[in-house]
Amino acid sequence: MEEMQENQDLQTEDIQIAPAEQVVVDEQVVETEQVVADEQVVVDEQVVETEQDAPTETESAEELLLQQVSAVTDDLRQAKVENSTACGERFDIVDKRLDKIEAKLDNILTLLQDLIANGGQLQPIAIAQEELAEVASEVAPVTATDVAPITMIDTDQAEVAESDDVAKEPSNWLDRVENGFFKARLSFDMKMRLQSDEIKEYYSMVKNHLLSYGIKSRISQPKETFNRGRDQIARMAVNGKTLVIYLAIDPSTLDETYYHQRDCRDKKLVADVPTMIKIRSKLSVKKICDLLDVICEDLVIFRKPKYVETNFAEQLTLDGFSTVECKGFDYLVRPSVALEDMQYYNDRLANQLLEPVIATAPDVVDSVEISVDDIRQNFEEGELVDLDTLKQKGLCAAEKNALSIVESDFLDKKYSVFANAFTPNAVKMICLAGGQAYLLTESFEALNESDDEDDAQ
Repeated sequence: MEEMQENQDLQTEDIQIAPAEQVVVDEQVVETEQVVADEQVVVDEQVVETEQDAPTETESAEELLLQQVSAVTDDLRQAKVENSTACGERFDIVDKRLDKIEAKLDNILTLLQDLIANGGQLQPIAIAQEELAEVASEVAPVTATDVAPITMIDTDQAEVAESDDVAKEPSNWLDRVENGFFKARLSFDMKMRLQSDEIKEYYSMVKNHLLSYGIKSRISQPKETFNRGRDQIARMAVNGKTLVIYLAIDPSTLDETYYHQRDCRDKKLVADVPTMIKIRSKLSVKKICDLLDVICEDLVIFRKPKYVETNFAEQLTLDGFSTVECKGFDYLVRPSVALEDMQYYNDRLANQLLEPVIATAPDVVDSVEISVDDIRQNFEEGELVDLDTLKQKGLCAAEKNALSIVESDFLDKKYSVFANAFTPNAVKMICLAGGQAYLLTESFEALNESDDEDDAQ
């Protein structure tokens, strides 16, 4: 009986254990299924994220370009800020590379506009992305190692090589600072204002011919472009001192002995307008207008019968522009300048900023010396400063017949100063504060001889 009771107890225990093991197994199965389900959810989320990260072909291309242009623009601004910070509060170095970057960004934006106008076709994207990569690599913030230490070398040792009347700039901005070298940066508009009346007239003729077809004009820092919708018809620029036009026509189809064109198909920035022709005579204007007629005929663009021509030549005057602006150094102008900053600009820049004015020199010179600070304390901003106005304010004796201007510690006002002599630092302070310095001299030849003597010493 006892053995039978033990067997029954063992069977009961087996029956009780089996359901417990089954429950454990079931829980493991449930956990396994839950893990699989969670993994599937993660996979599904990744798929969804991947699908979201891959927008439509057109939208992704446009948004990518916009984001990249915005990023490069931010880097460009940061580079300018860090250039300024690295060189002091009142003094910044504007690197030549920033001009190239700005031009490339302008081209990228043009490609983007073409993309949108073309219904999202992606042909320009590869070109734009390639140029963006090149731009991004050039926009590098200025670090402390780039700017320190800055040591000046003697003015006599600074040599500026010239080719075709255009100065060659040192390879990097630190070399430029050490050599006191600052290159004129003239916009297309200012270059046109400095052209001869004859060239201005040719420019006006070509521009009127383009506008008579309803083509839109846009002037930027280095050029003027002419577009009809998404089609760029022409681009004008001043290379050195020569006005040129780029046309949207294949140069290989033209007679080189007649048009004297230059093939620019290997240059990305003018790939849409690869034919370059110099504008330097009425005959060249006629040839250009004939080619424009062919281009517009191919694009089915008709002339506006009621178009009224504008004399653009008479608009291109220098009235209201300072000497600093006309010479392309306005990018160096700031609200205030200090004498300690003048060490970064050598005397060659002072000679470039100084504007000579023909005047009769007295037989016996009795000169008075006035500092920049004397002018700042006694004259309101924008006033003319010369020997007569100084006498009117009681700052010099009536018998004085010549004026010399010397530097002081600080200047934060704009003046037009006429004097018989300036110290180099005085010229730089007056002009870089936004004013103008006029040197009264008997002849330009005498001034040039003086400059030659300075270079020879």
